Amino acid sequence: MKVNWKSATTVLLIAVFIVVRFAVRATECLDGNEIFSLQVARQSWGQVWAASALGDSHPPLFHALLKVWIGVGVESLTWLRLLPTLFAIAALIPLWGFCRTFGIRDEERNLTLALMSLNGYFLFYSSDLRMFSLLQFASLCSLWAFACWLHSPSKGWWTSIALLAADTFVIYSHYWGWVLVGCEGLYLLAFARRSVPKFSLITCILAIAYIPWVIVVVHAAAIKGSYTSQISWISPPKASNLFWFYGALDGLLPFRHSTALGLALFGVPVILWAWAAIKHRERFEAFQFLMWFAILPVILTFIASRVFPQSVWADRSLIICAVPYLMLVSVAACRLPGKAGIAVPLHFVAWAVISGVLYLWQPHRLHWDSLATHIARSEPGTHAPVQIFTVEDFPAHPLSFYITEQGTTNSLKIEHVDPKELTHVNGQHFWIVYREFSGTKWLLDGPPEDIFSNQGYRVGGVVQIGDDYQKIRAVPVWRDSVR
Repeated sequence: MKVNWKSATTVLLIAVFIVVRFAVRATECLDGNEIFSLQVARQSWGQVWAASALGDSHPPLFHALLKVWIGVGVESLTWLRLLPTLFAIAALIPLWGFCRTFGIRDEERNLTLALMSLNGYFLFYSSDLRMFSLLQFASLCSLWAFACWLHSPSKGWWTSIALLAADTFVIYSHYWGWVLVGCEGLYLLAFARRSVPKFSLITCILAIAYIPWVIVVVHAAAIKGSYTSQISWISPPKASNLFWFYGALDGLLPFRHSTALGLALFGVPVILWAWAAIKHRERFEAFQFLMWFAILPVILTFIASRVFPQSVWADRSLIICAVPYLMLVSVAACRLPGKAGIAVPLHFVAWAVISGVLYLWQPHRLHWDSLATHIARSEPGTHAPVQIFTVEDFPAHPLSFYITEQGTTNSLKIEHVDPKELTHVNGQHFWIVYREFSGTKWLLDGPPEDIFSNQGYRVGGVVQIGDDYQKIRAVPVWRDSVR
């Protein structure tokens, strides 16, 4: 019996894609943003929209779906992380549909799937209890529907309804859904002006459908006094952020200049395909479409973040560009002439496998649950409440959550204190929790444990959690007569 190697390869890649995502989805505890999603989903239906607008910077669709998901199952970590994992797997459906619409060959699609399967960027968000896996799925649905609508000679009612539904889905998944819709409109202005009036009508209906959420956001802003307080921490991007973003999509390797090498390796086939497409006009539409949606949303976000008073740059929001980019480099590599069309894709796969294995080997979330457990077990709970002072809000939320989950809130109280006021903290017994970034030092006169030791306090052993980027350190402090 003759084996269909293309089909066998496709089945194997799908299996790897699914198995890896199921394997990593529940290995690490929830972080602060994921905890927020869970806390919103725990509220009543009438409060979900308001809570999303007041405390988050995204539309409420994911929180609503998470609430349904919890109602169907349980709140175990395995069950919670299964939801974004299923969205990540469901994204394969519009990916297949898009490839068929544009005539992307099987080997080109399979290379795209191989690059996605072990990519750290995709793997992280496939288990993240936030809306980014949903956004990836919704954006691919939108691009597929948009491609079908473009290729429909009469722009029939069914393709228009499908596009309207897909775009409604994506704008309620994340604000960057509107960036994708805007790029679709700009694509028509550049390459298919005759379709602009019909697309404008679809966009008007989208705007009307979005009015309920706009009303909620305006009301929340009136309460908070700001539309951007949730993203005030985001700083304007530098040119290097562009390289780091696409480098992450290529896959990161732990040696010097690996990002530049990866960009060169993945970029050269794209440049060659661009030259061939312009010169011969062969499959030019596929090139311009993939290039447009792989690059333009990133450029628009970068410019907006440099021009507007508040930066909006976030790599996770740009997940709408991730699959178009990998498809672009995959098609370009497979279309190289001669043996290069085999050798280069194999090099791509090798790069992806090595970077993926290294990613899976390392922790990617801080173990707030173990830190909270250690602090709670260190306090008997029979004396007056013990203060836990944090010098920034970042550790306060997850610590408070996990301490509450353990039922020790009566003996442990978390309070924020400005780092400059740390020397004025006074008490018989308390904890100090602070963060250190890799390669940087504490900005004040030594770390907190040294500050209190010099003031005559007795400092216990430092407990810390961390990763390659940062460390969270918890320090117990007593007066000599108390311990």
